[in-house]
Amino acid sequence: MDTQHLRILLVETKALLDLYESTQTNTLRVEAQDNAAQLARALERPRDAIIKLSFSPIILMAVQTAHDMNVFPVLAQATTPVPLAKLAAAKPADPLLVGK
Repeated sequence: MDTQHLRILLVETKALLDLYESTQTNTLRVEAQDNAAQLARALERPRDAIIKLSFSPIILMAVQTAHDMNVFPVLAQATTPVPLAKLAAAKPADPLLVGK
């Protein structure tokens, strides 16, 4: 666990929260929420993630579906964000369904 990275995320999140508090801009709220989620994930240990997954059957089903559709090999080889059409092409699937 890189504590320097954690401290940076914490400072960035606090700055976004301060900006949101003064402006009440929804975009800043969403950015602060995203940073807070990144901070929480960075603090999470593998065991914590497994326990969380085991109590979240919907997430587990989504992971299983992505596995069955061969999405993970496509993501593993990607160096940039992958469009839905490319993910859907791994197995013939509608991109709208892959995006949900």
